[in-house]
Amino acid sequence: DQNEEPRRLMPTTLRFTIYVGFGSVWFSGCVWLVLRYFFETPAEFGVMRHPWEPTLLWVHGALSIAIVYLLGWVMARHSSEAWRQHKRRISGGLLTFIVTVLSVSGFMLFFVSDDEWQTHCAHVHEVVGLLVTVFAIEHWRVLNGRGARAPA
Repeated sequence: DQNEEPRRLMPTTLRFTIYVGFGSVWFSGCVWLVLRYFFETPAEFGVMRHPWEPTLLWVHGALSIAIVYLLGWVMARHSSEAWRQHKRRISGGLLTFIVTVLSVSGFMLFFVSDDEWQTHCAHVHEVVGLLVTVFAIEHWRVLNGRGARAPA
C-alpha cells in the first residue's frame, strides 16, 4: 500500500539495552524467587533466608529503577509512534499493561507497610513477573512477523 508508512526499526543499541535491561530485571527476580522459596533453612528462631537474598533484591530494585526510565523513553517514542500507526496495539498494549502492573506492585512492596497488602502485592508481583516473558515473546514474535497474523 502506497499510503502505509515504511517500517522503522528500533535502533540496535536500544533494542539490545532493552533486552539486557529487562532480561536482567527478570533474571534477578527469578533467582531471588528460587532462593526465597527453595533455599531457606530451618533455624533456631524460624526460617533462615539465603544470604544472597538481600543483595539480589537490591540489584533487582536498582535495575528496575533504570528500567522504569527506559520504559518511559520507549513509551514516548516507540509505543506512541506505533500506536498512531495502528501497529501491534494488542501485543504492545498488553505488554505495557503488564510492565505497569509490575512497576506499581514493585513500588507498593517498597512503600506499603500493611502486612496483608504486602502479601497480596508480593503474590501479584511474583506471578505477573513470571508471566511477563510470555507477553514479551509474543510482542517480539508479532513484531518480527512470526505470528499467525499481525493484529491491527
